Amino acid sequence: MVKIAIMVHNLKMDIYDGMRFAAEQGCQGVHLACVRGFNPNDLDANGRKELVKFVKGLGLEISAICAWGGQVDLGNPENLDAHIEEGKRLLEYAADLECGIWQGHCGIMPHSKDNPKWARFVDSFGRLCEHGEKVGAKLAIETGPEPPEILLDMINEVGSPSLAVNYDPANLILWPAHYQMDETGTYDRAKAFAEYKPVEGVKVLGKHIIQKQHRRISQESEAHGHPFQHTQGKGPVLFIRKSCKLEGFQRSLHLFVPGRQTFHLQHIQNCLPGRQEPGNRRELRHVPENLPRRIDHRLPVP
Repeated sequence: MVKIAIMVHNLKMDIYDGMRFAAEQGCQGVHLACVRGFNPNDLDANGRKELVKFVKGLGLEISAICAWGGQVDLGNPENLDAHIEEGKRLLEYAADLECGIWQGHCGIMPHSKDNPKWARFVDSFGRLCEHGEKVGAKLAIETGPEPPEILLDMINEVGSPSLAVNYDPANLILWPAHYQMDETGTYDRAKAFAEYKPVEGVKVLGKHIIQKQHRRISQESEAHGHPFQHTQGKGPVLFIRKSCKLEGFQRSLHLFVPGRQTFHLQHIQNCLPGRQEPGNRRELRHVPENLPRRIDHRLPVP
């Protein structure tokens, strides 16, 4: 079963109002970033229970929490123990919020197991996952910096059910593009897609995927050959159809999209497995005035 969740902290409104907005649009869940007022240090046990109660009262569920947007590298020994302890608290937080999923970037894994960073990543994930198994929560690594096969090797070596994948196809386009531009100043689309497999990677990571991220869909600019971020039109729909068909997801899976960008909810829903062919698009109802209608821009560094 595929459910749609909205990343409420990206809405330009109060978080609680954003949750109400998500419910009004027919979403099944909300994706919570650990921003001020919503991180583990801000909510004690009672506060967490009240938050869950509020969300359920709207007919929603919390799909996952989001933390570590690139600030932490588990392959770097600096402050590693502190990061591990912070990660354990995040896993506990996810368990208390009854989603049991913490999604985040954890650093750039080396492409070779001979690199000393590889063993450090394995040990770090192992320590986090051991705790995750105890509290009933998973760490969903966001894809992007490494090809799907490298991430799969890491998951297999750690060997814990608490290590999973948040599949972000846009990152699997953006990261190799940045690598190539930094190294050669040119972008070779065929080479990048062959190695990072933004669509076919679903087959590689398959059973480990517990979330799919569609906050942005990347496409290439025909005029310049550079990737850019695109949030409407055929991009998201095409990927949803292809990725769901590839893996044939039968289990519960959250597809989450951002609040700051307009999306055609009905159009997306119609493209999920078992739904009718997409027909006329229906815009979001009651879109806030300060919510951008579209964001198209040259990509920033992930």
